[in-house]
Order: sequence, then C-alpha cells, then structure tokens
Amino acid sequence: MMERIENAKIPDFKNLIKIGDLEWFEGPLLSHFMSPDKTDYLFYWADVCETVEFEKWIVIPTNEYLIDSYLEKQISLKEIILKATNGISFSVEVNKYLDYRNVFAFYIDTIDPDYLPDDDCYHDFEVRDYSSITYLSKKNESGVLEIKISGGDIKRAEMKFSNYSDALDRLKTIFNGLTNDFVDYVESMFFSSKLNSFERQLLQQKSSFDIFVEKSGSFKIYLKPQSKQIQLQSGSKEYTDEFANEMLMLMASGLHNNIEVFEHFEKLYNTDILDKYLSLARFIKTNQYDLDFVWYNSNTGYRKIDKILKQDADMIIQNVVSYKTKPPREISKTGRFRMLDVKTGSFAFINSEDENDVVDGRYGGTNKEPLIQIKFDKIYSINLEISFDTNGKEKKYLKSFQEI
Repeated sequence: MMERIENAKIPDFKNLIKIGDLEWFEGPLLSHFMSPDKTDYLFYWADVCETVEFEKWIVIPTNEYLIDSYLEKQISLKEIILKATNGISFSVEVNKYLDYRNVFAFYIDTIDPDYLPDDDCYHDFEVRDYSSITYLSKKNESGVLEIKISGGDIKRAEMKFSNYSDALDRLKTIFNGLTNDFVDYVESMFFSSKLNSFERQLLQQKSSFDIFVEKSGSFKIYLKPQSKQIQLQSGSKEYTDEFANEMLMLMASGLHNNIEVFEHFEKLYNTDILDKYLSLARFIKTNQYDLDFVWYNSNTGYRKIDKILKQDADMIIQNVVSYKTKPPREISKTGRFRMLDVKTGSFAFINSEDENDVVDGRYGGTNKEPLIQIKFDKIYSINLEISFDTNGKEKKYLKSFQEI
C-alpha cells in the first residue's frame, strides 16, 4: 500500500514541458518532462484505470545525472524509479486531454511492487532513442551544437586525450576564425547603423560557446552560447541560428566543391579559414574519425544537420587544395608590425581593425635593407601576395609597405 504524504506540495503538472520519450511500446511508457524551474520529472506508466479513458502514472522527481546513467545503461529502470529525489514520488491519473485526477504524493519505498519493472529492465536504444540535444536546448533556453566523434580508436565514450585536445583545438580555431568577421557580416546585413563597442561585444558573446561533454555511446561534445539569444528580425532565426548555419555550411563546403561557397568564406572571413578547415579534414583522415554535427534551438525550432565522414576526407582535401592552388592574388592591410626578422625576412603584422587578425609571412624582395627602417610603434599600409603550394598550404609574401 503506497503511503500517502499529507499536505505535500504537488507540482503543477500542466505547466511541465515535455522533453521526450525514453521508452515506448504502442505508446509512451517512460517520458521525460521539465518544469519551468528546470526540475526534471519522469512519467512512468503504471496501469489502466477502471474508467479506461484515464491511465495511472507514477511521477518521479529526478536529475540529469540519473537520466544520463539510465541512458548509458549504468542503472536499471527499477533503480531510477527508486532513486526519486528525497524519496518522494507522485501518483496521478491522466487522460488524453491532460485532465489530472486522484493526485497524491507518496514515499517511493512504499510503491506497490506490481508497478515496478523487473531488475534486468534497462534502457533500449533500439526501441526509442532519446534526443539529448532537445533536452539540453530546452534546459538552457538556447541553441545547442552537438558534435559527435566516432570511428577510429574511439570506444564507448572513450577517446585518447591527445586526440580529444587536437579535435578541440581544430574546432576552436574554426570557431574563432568565424566569430569576429561574422559580426561584421551581420552588422552590414541586419543593422542600419554601425554597432557600438557594447553591441559588438554582445554579438561576439552570442557566437562564442561554452563546452560541456556527455557520454552517450560515442564521444559527444555539446556547445552552448555564452549569452542569451536575440532575433535579427521579427519571426526570423536567432543570431546564433545564423552563426550555426554559417559554421555548418563551412563544414559541408568541401563535400560539394562549390567554388562560390569557397569564395564566400575566403572573402568574408580571415583568409586562412580554409586552411583551418583543411587542417580538420586532415585530422579526420589521419585518425579515421566520423564527425556528425547537429544544431538545435528549442526557442525557434531551427535544426540543421551535417557530417564529415572519414571516407569523405580525401575528397574534401582534394577540393580545398584544388581551389587554393589558383594563381597568386594581392591584398592590402593597415596596421603595425609585431615581429620582424631582418635576416630571414619573416614578419608578423597585426590588422589595426581587428587585433585577432595577425598575418605571418616573409618579405618577398631580395634587398632587405628597407626592412631596417620599420618601427614597431608606427602604422603601415602593406601589400601582400598570397599563393599556395601543391599541398594547398598558404604562403604570404610582403611585396611593399608604406608608413602612414
């Protein structure tokens, strides 16, 4: 006999947000809900009531850690039920119109044994897979990017630390390469006047991501924006939706060998963004990994999916290298020299408009005497020649410079 708890506080079940179904057989058997204050609840089907339009459910307060453990098959269905928060659960009867009746709280250790599953009942991914990204997006009230790494030497949720660091480093350089220039792009497309420093910083935060990792059968990395969302136009995708779309378009660009897309990224972003993409493709080829990308934003319902498979890495490398081995071109920049070796002609130059844009290269002339006149505290206008070797590696040569 389930022991009722008198005067217990009953949650407002009608305000719960459904995250998804964890188990299913001719209808949901175990469903995950979340309250507005981010409390997690599991609805566990128990029985059909005497009036068949109502069904009895056991509502179990729980937490993200236990849900993850259940999805990982580290604990059974019976265990997650009996681990209800504070040992308290709720019995409810509900119909298809979400009318609730006979609601009461009880101590979970007094649950009717007939309602409990067998000890060996574990989560079954084959029956009803559960979407973590939907849950995380709703819980964080933001878009979330899932990057799944599989294949190669990865075992169940295990990956060499050195390879994990290399993967993060390559992804980080791509993100950083997109962020600042994407703000400029959004400013020109959606704002009638130039952004002030506060507005620019706000947009940069919305395209900068924090990382958290979940073990889930293969190695998954989850990223969420550092700040809340804004809409660019009424009824449109949010800013981070646009940023995610741009990032995933880059990831797919080498598969389609679309020259216009390559030119888009080379023109809009730092000139080495394709080098960073090429570096990621070579990493995938070397380690024989598959990368799956999923972006989902519960605020707007926007979802985008792309992938880079190990068998596609050679084609991506070939397409990018083929594009980059075109004839040399010249660009101009304004800023100051950060480093200069007169003997070798190697230099580093900081763009005055964007201090994250640092150009490394060599002096293209044979007479290095003019380099002696360069001063690090002066502003210069420089002309660079950019060319590519047969491996697609970018080469930058300083053709001329003039103090401003």
